[in-house]
Amino acid sequence: MRKALKEQEPILKDWAQKLVEKCSESANAHQPVDMVRYWNFTTFDIIADLTFGEGLGMLTSGEYHAWVTTIFANLKFAARLAAIKTLHPILRTFVRDFVEHTEVAERRRQAHFNFSVQRLDQHLTRKVERPDFWTRILSRDDTQDAFSMDEQYETASLFMVAGTETSASALSGTTYYLLRNPRCLDKLATELRTTFRSFEDLSLTQLARCQYLQACIQEGLRVYPPLPIMPPRRTPPGGCVIDGWWVAGNTKVDINQYAAHHDEEAFHRAHEYIPERWLSDKSDEFKNDRLDSVEPFNIGPRNCLGQV
Repeated sequence: MRKALKEQEPILKDWAQKLVEKCSESANAHQPVDMVRYWNFTTFDIIADLTFGEGLGMLTSGEYHAWVTTIFANLKFAARLAAIKTLHPILRTFVRDFVEHTEVAERRRQAHFNFSVQRLDQHLTRKVERPDFWTRILSRDDTQDAFSMDEQYETASLFMVAGTETSASALSGTTYYLLRNPRCLDKLATELRTTFRSFEDLSLTQLARCQYLQACIQEGLRVYPPLPIMPPRRTPPGGCVIDGWWVAGNTKVDINQYAAHHDEEAFHRAHEYIPERWLSDKSDEFKNDRLDSVEPFNIGPRNCLGQV
């Protein structure tokens, strides 16, 4: 995956340059910038470009594409249903059996899938030479691991959700906390401006070595998890004690990420944005922080694609 990212670096830099130019235009005109919109424009355009060979034109037009509006509607609908299912077992059953598979819900899902199919077919017809997500997928065509067309369509549909809105939410949250904490913003700006003399010097390899930048991102994911869901786990076969309660073995359990990340027993000054807690030379006051409990992308070989 890292090798593929390196191959796609010119595409990522091109979109980053477009974002900087758009923000600069607003700044020069003394106009406010809605960074939530611009982060969404950027992440959706990037993933669309890497998946279908062209962006959705949102960063240029400054407006949401109709397809993205549909994705947002689906995500909001799913989030509301997830919240309702936590209220009572009866509601959970009702939502699962009667709401999640209504005609409206199915129509929304099908609209998203159909657009993915249409875009991917166009992309495969054009046969773009530059490296993108499909470069690796198509390289398997003559092997036993080759993707069927149905698998390719499903994968394209997934890409447009996995690395888009959640990535934009994480970036928006981190931007907000940096602006609310000028000390952190100044420290980050100093690191970046001393590491890179110009935009052309930017590289994924060097960015990964910017320790304070990585700390700012990690702390942003802690205080503002982009998808504060409750990833399921199972207790050990012999059972265990959780927060003073005995839980039988092989029981499905979960915890809200936002609650876990703001637990005062797990993090010192848990409600404050402090990137320094992630640095190797952090002060003693943060030495007992449970940083290993921050897994906003879930864990394991099938964790969220957006992490990369």
